[in-house]
Amino acid sequence: MRKISLMLIAAALLVTGSMRANGPETEKPTKQLTARIWSLLKKNVFDVELVDQTADVRFIVNRKHEIVILTIDSDSEALEYAIKLKLNYKKVDLSSYKEGETYIIPIRVVGG
Repeated sequence: MRKISLMLIAAALLVTGSMRANGPETEKPTKQLTARIWSLLKKNVFDVELVDQTADVRFIVNRKHEIVILTIDSDSEALEYAIKLKLNYKKVDLSSYKEGETYIIPIRVVGG
């Protein structure tokens, strides 16, 4: 059973890695979108254990003006969970964005 689990995890990582290497081009989010994400994250207090952790967040904005998290690349599962909880399907009011465009934004948790 354990071997099957390890094989599935290895296969998932392989598929994810190849999709990432051959995936569509990503754009930097607009300043307005970056500012909105920052405001959503700054309202929340992160655990002390997450200070100095980083993550690259890949997302799209759907037609309902919601952030949809695609992937989060981080060494910390707790940070991934916190980011998904705070950003996924949160509404953003933007004047300009490309619906369905894949964006990537780096996030670093700093101590306050």
